Amino acid sequence: MQTDTPTPAKLGKIIAVWGASGSPGKTTIAVGMANELAEAGKTVTLIDLDLEASSTGVLLGLGDSPGGIAAAARLAGHSRFDSEQLHRLATPVSSGKHSFQLLGGLVAAERWAEIAPDRAEEVILVAAKNSEFVVIDLGSSLEANLRDVSTGLDRNKVTKQTLTMADQIITVCLADPVGISRYLRAIDQLVELRPGGQIFCVVNRMRASVLGSSAKQQVAETLGRMAQITVDCFIPDDPAAADFAMRQAVPISHAKRTSLARMAIGVLTKTLVLGERSQLDRRLAKLG
Repeated sequence: MQTDTPTPAKLGKIIAVWGASGSPGKTTIAVGMANELAEAGKTVTLIDLDLEASSTGVLLGLGDSPGGIAAAARLAGHSRFDSEQLHRLATPVSSGKHSFQLLGGLVAAERWAEIAPDRAEEVILVAAKNSEFVVIDLGSSLEANLRDVSTGLDRNKVTKQTLTMADQIITVCLADPVGISRYLRAIDQLVELRPGGQIFCVVNRMRASVLGSSAKQQVAETLGRMAQITVDCFIPDDPAAADFAMRQAVPISHAKRTSLARMAIGVLTKTLVLGERSQLDRRLAKLG
């Protein structure tokens, strides 16, 4: 008697959002992308795996949660983390008629050793089995040989492992001389890591007040000359919308639908992540 072999569950797309140190805006972009995907009718899990400076919960006005990634990792360590536990520990975040779920970050950065790499991997895989898209906000540091004395764990192993697992990596560069310099130093470490996914460069907070009227051209030429990097998207600086979103603890698209920053994040999501090609491509070239 022939029996049917169960079809393996299809994994959702894993998107890692990473940037150099100095607050380039990766959390804002990660939250914005999760929001845009949800508004497109996709099932989305946003995971805060920034073990250095978790901030998604604060950004969304959720405060410190005793559950989130720490509780998920503990369950994964006992082989008890599954879809039921994911939905129990994740917090729903409203996005118009839709919503995405957030698995919040660590309450205290010194607890990073609780998130062992194998446990983080299991949490990500469970999320990918239960969502069409998993967006992961990562820490910045990729430095090697930073180990916890008591456990022997590599301080940055989770970040490096997640980058290797990701289908797409959104790297975020802050559009000022300091941000560009930090990005150029950090991107070398990312290239040495040789992750398998597609790598995109997003330049955030573009403003002529810092780099002059030809800011986009200057940034594009600098990254191309110094690191052979092509900029995939420029996010314009929109402090009014960003401040309103921060004050109201909502994604930037909820603050102002016509925000240029929100529009750019929407175009980034639709073109690079969803693979849609439309008139939005032409708008992408104009933003920033």
